[in-house]
Amino acid sequence: MTPTRLADGTSRASLISETALPKAWKQLSLGELGATEEILGKPKIEGTTARLDLLESKNAPSLAKIVMAASVLQLQPEEQTLRKLTIAEYHKLVEAGVLQPKERVELLDGLLVQMAPIGPRHQSIVDQLTEEFSAQNKGRYKVSPGRPIPIPDFNEPQPDMVLFKRGVPTERHPLPNEIYLVVEVSETTLKQDEGKKLLAYQDAGIPEYWIVDVAAKVVSIHRLNQAKTYSEEIHSEDTITLQAFPDVIIELGNLF
Repeated sequence: MTPTRLADGTSRASLISETALPKAWKQLSLGELGATEEILGKPKIEGTTARLDLLESKNAPSLAKIVMAASVLQLQPEEQTLRKLTIAEYHKLVEAGVLQPKERVELLDGLLVQMAPIGPRHQSIVDQLTEEFSAQNKGRYKVSPGRPIPIPDFNEPQPDMVLFKRGVPTERHPLPNEIYLVVEVSETTLKQDEGKKLLAYQDAGIPEYWIVDVAAKVVSIHRLNQAKTYSEEIHSEDTITLQAFPDVIIELGNLF
């Protein structure tokens, strides 16, 4: 099979076999991935929505552009080692201006994760929970929407709601052992909330974690058991209570 060539006559296969690229990348040609048009101009890759027109120049791409192309095509090296960021390093990125204070990112398992935009239904549920938890507070806990939780050394998620002990110093965020409840409202982030975030909260020993599934109109309640893992209960069309304060009652009909 004759390899398809770029505008300058360079074959796709020769680009991928560049000596500077990882071994696993060299073994694949773009033709083998189902490329049907040139990488420059109007790319069309079967089975992917990747936009290869990120490669701006029609000259032979630089190494950086070759790496970009391979990354967009989701070619993975045989062995990949990620250098995780610690919480302290994450904060230094903000201090150095690499991350702007208003950027919606959180640290999960040492990686920076872009947070999803907050839609109106999502915000409505957060507002309702804030109102109901605050109304039943009686001075027993603090209610804080969007409060970061530092979980050493590689996690600092920003859940939609945190209920924590009173008396936490104002110069820091609450620690896991000072938290009664974490709530995530899942409109487009259910996989992440049931995966990495659940494991982070469970491993940190946070006693109770609610996932509000907006689409399914259910709340999954996760509580630590004797094995220090979460046991799950799923609720819909009824009331749910807070484990630490059983008299705090949330009407699910008010949420959905």
